[in-house]
Amino acid sequence: RLHPEQRIPLDVRVTFPHVKCTRLEISHDGAKFSTGELAQHHPPARGELHVSRHPPHRADLLKIFKNSGKGGDRHLPNPSDGCTVAVWLPIPIVSGSLDIALTDIAWSEVTTLLSMRRSETDPKFTARLQQFNVTHYVHHIRFGNPLGGPTSRPLDDRYHFIANSFGGIALEQLQVKLVPTLFRGWLNWLTLAATAIPTYQLSVVDHTVQPQTLVAHGVQHLPGLNVAYDFSPLAVHHSQGRDNIFIFTSSLISIVGGVFVTVGLVTGCLVHSAQAVAKKVD
Repeated sequence: RLHPEQRIPLDVRVTFPHVKCTRLEISHDGAKFSTGELAQHHPPARGELHVSRHPPHRADLLKIFKNSGKGGDRHLPNPSDGCTVAVWLPIPIVSGSLDIALTDIAWSEVTTLLSMRRSETDPKFTARLQQFNVTHYVHHIRFGNPLGGPTSRPLDDRYHFIANSFGGIALEQLQVKLVPTLFRGWLNWLTLAATAIPTYQLSVVDHTVQPQTLVAHGVQHLPGLNVAYDFSPLAVHHSQGRDNIFIFTSSLISIVGGVFVTVGLVTGCLVHSAQAVAKKVD
């Protein structure tokens, strides 16, 4: 059973190679980090909120662009023009959303640029619009205690490249369904009890919203990344174990008995066949 008053950690690390940190806003369930409202909901004095924003390291940029055909140092964006955002906070076991998106001021600049747009081939216009390109790389988004290999972590190492006529300005929406899962492991001989590890299995739906849709339909989210999550009311239990000594002994005896019976049948057939051949020879 889920208890909404309980909390699990939400750990997020995302790099925006083309957008400066001053143009990005972090919010959880509408509470913004820049206004201090997010800190009020998660007082940092109790260690309940950790937020960091800094230019990406060159090693991260090399990792992001190594498979894009532009992995050389000459083609990498300037680290000072990008931002790596890391967020850690405990969330209640109810539906919610985390946004890392353009600030209201940055979005106002974008709409002004688009309204006075002249030509897609104008290099000055393209360069100004590129400053708001929210193409991003998700290092990881983790709920609770991660367990298992890469297949159980669908939100690790995701590169979302945005290519449109608006200079890479769009909103990526990730719809995450969390299924509470309990893994019961082998018997711990020190405590004489089975180990139980609570975690969550994820199913993810990815959708990109273009800026004209944001303007036309008044979508409340701004260009960037929106992670909306919800919890399944049902839980999954995985148990691992082994048979006791009596079942093992009876299985071993059955195998040994079967081997003896099989060997006896084969031996009897060979003996009778040899005797029959000998009689015919005589």
